[in-house]
Amino acid sequence: VRSMKEDIIGSVLEPLWILLGTVGMVLLVACGNVANLCLVRAEARQREIAVRVALGGSRAGLVRKLLAEAGVLSVVGAAIGVLVSAAALPVLLRLAPETIPRLDQVRVDVWVLLVAAVAAAFSGSFRPFATRGRT
Repeated sequence: VRSMKEDIIGSVLEPLWILLGTVGMVLLVACGNVANLCLVRAEARQREIAVRVALGGSRAGLVRKLLAEAGVLSVVGAAIGVLVSAAALPVLLRLAPETIPRLDQVRVDVWVLLVAAVAAAFSGSFRPFATRGRT
């Protein structure tokens, strides 16, 4: 007697976990690189923010401006990511081995868009606070 899970997944369970871990590590490296770039950019903007505060700009106004800027960058980045993944999906599906189960059900759908939107909102809301304490 074999379970349905074992019948569907078969011998590709371990390679799929390895692939998931690899993709997760690449995502962590990419997030680290983006965070580093944001810190460098915040360091470069330290004078600009100090001038805005010296000219009477409120902290709330500065935070609103930085949040709006980060939100726009996050939304544009998420949109480009979804478009690239939608364009690359047919090529990747042709290159994928036949042994991967349920490969015919892989698509860019509403759930992918929802995850991209949540990731954009999450990353956009924390980016401006990298400059905290530097004004």
